[in-house]
Amino acid sequence: MGFEQYILILSSAFMMSLYHCVGMCGGIVLYFNMNAYSSKFIQIIANITYFLGRMCGYVAIGAAFYLIGEAFRFSKNASGIILILLGVILILMAFFSTFYPKILTNILPNSDYKWYKNIFKALLNDKKIFRNFLLGILNGFLPCHLVYMFAIKATNSDTIITAILTMILFALGTFLPLFLLGVLSTGAISARFRNIAMKISFIIMLYFGFTNIYQGISTLTHENQTHSHIHHH
Repeated sequence: MGFEQYILILSSAFMMSLYHCVGMCGGIVLYFNMNAYSSKFIQIIANITYFLGRMCGYVAIGAAFYLIGEAFRFSKNASGIILILLGVILILMAFFSTFYPKILTNILPNSDYKWYKNIFKALLNDKKIFRNFLLGILNGFLPCHLVYMFAIKATNSDTIITAILTMILFALGTFLPLFLLGVLSTGAISARFRNIAMKISFIIMLYFGFTNIYQGISTLTHENQTHSHIHHH
């Protein structure tokens, strides 16, 4: 991926966090920020620790998706087909997450596990700063269509390092809105601004989807031309 793609990933994640993450994960951030931290500096460290945990969760998901994708790339034709499928899935997820998010919520795995909720509650009631790191990891693994959307993007990476970098950029893009919400409790974002952010991120994800499809078609075409050239000789 080129530098411009990294910028697009970062900006898209930031836009998406404004209309989605603040609403979905904001409650967790607000809750653990209600603790009486001894100073504003300690509170900032606590929020950064939570972010690092969340980023580790995202990186693990992105790496897993990449490795699964690699397992199926046993030929150029297979790679082309996978690229096309990933592109179609990205476009569908971008469409549904923007216009019909409830459909994706119903499709995603149910996270209502008793053991998971018990660990979450125990960590929320713990007063140690390190618990925020563990909270972040748990939060990172919560079923979320935006996380899976970027994980699918990571699947199309050239190397596992690029896949990990994709998820780190996704985490960085979602950091600032949740950080400000926790430290400053500034969660008020106008409906009009959220709508604009949603449309911008939708366009960016469509771009990624169609790019995947184009790369897949190019891979298949090149492979077929190569085979045709070999047979003629």
